[in-house]
Amino acid sequence: MIRTARMRHSEEPRAAADAVTEVLLEALPHWKARRRPRTKGKVDLELSGPHGAALQVNIKEARDTRPDTVEGALARAVLQLQHLDIAGATPVVALTVPRLGSKTVGRVRAFMDAHGPAIGWVVVASDRSFAIELPSLAVSKRSIESHLTTRTLPVSGSSALFTDLNCWLLKVLLLKDFGPELWSYSRGAIQTPMQLMKAGAVSRITAYRFVRTFTEADYLRATPAGLQIVRREALVRAWRGAAESAVVHATPVRWLLGRPSRVEDVFDMGKMRYAITGFEACRRLGFLHANSKRTEVYVPHVERAMRRLDLAPASTGEADFHLLTSTQSVDRGTRLVDGAMVVDVLQAAIDVDRNAARGREQSDYIFHDVLGWRNV
Repeated sequence: MIRTARMRHSEEPRAAADAVTEVLLEALPHWKARRRPRTKGKVDLELSGPHGAALQVNIKEARDTRPDTVEGALARAVLQLQHLDIAGATPVVALTVPRLGSKTVGRVRAFMDAHGPAIGWVVVASDRSFAIELPSLAVSKRSIESHLTTRTLPVSGSSALFTDLNCWLLKVLLLKDFGPELWSYSRGAIQTPMQLMKAGAVSRITAYRFVRTFTEADYLRATPAGLQIVRREALVRAWRGAAESAVVHATPVRWLLGRPSRVEDVFDMGKMRYAITGFEACRRLGFLHANSKRTEVYVPHVERAMRRLDLAPASTGEADFHLLTSTQSVDRGTRLVDGAMVVDVLQAAIDVDRNAARGREQSDYIFHDVLGWRNV
């Protein structure tokens, strides 16, 4: 019994580090992670990203989500990071908890705002629901509701199928045979879940879970030619239906410095990550069929974008554009078009479908005439 208990205790830090690593690498595409030997008071995980960016992560485990347990773990991590010499890197506190809800996320955010405002943080639950705040990278992501939904619905349910990363991997498989004018990422045959993992830059667990889920739903098959989407039209119809029923908050705003001549000027000036979607994205991509004056833009965090970019709330009729909170599926498919960041063609078709003013007409045009999928 003693030996078993010791083995279990030694495996717990490793499991915590695996969970944190998986979540961070999914939130930060193209970053690389290096595990550090676990030593009390030291950095447990290092991540390196583009242009020399780096994160130094101190991982703590909380046995429960009581306030004193959570805040005690956070306090130890903050103190340890403040005493380390990690010049040039961003310090990050990572906390693993048994379960994650809005109260725990709020408690973590309040503590870090008060005691470690310059320190990034990530909190991960055993079911891989998570919340991430990395101010230095303008990254703010949260995946709680989607994981709770996935646990309580059968795998055939639309909410379980069309989670954030599943939508991204669907794009990888559905668009891989199109040319660079439609898809500028991985192209060609994908034979195995491991190749899907590399093509989509996701974790191994995510890739295998995706293959199992969509195979069981009869939308994916392993063939001699590789992983193939089957019943494509039925799949896309289900995706459109799930997107249509989802609650999407679009915040109408106006620029306090005057009406901008180009949307990208506002975001480039504030050095804010963004992605144009909706009708304006269709126009930029060269697939505009119907028209609307409404301009929609994805940003990592709506309230933070409004503060940084001098944006004020506006009525729908007076808005320069509408802000939406971005997701990984959106971020990973974004491409540069004539100096502006624009969503991919599938995202544009899905998003414009929500617009009551000729949105379905524009969406159908992309699916039927641009992509050649007639029965969706």
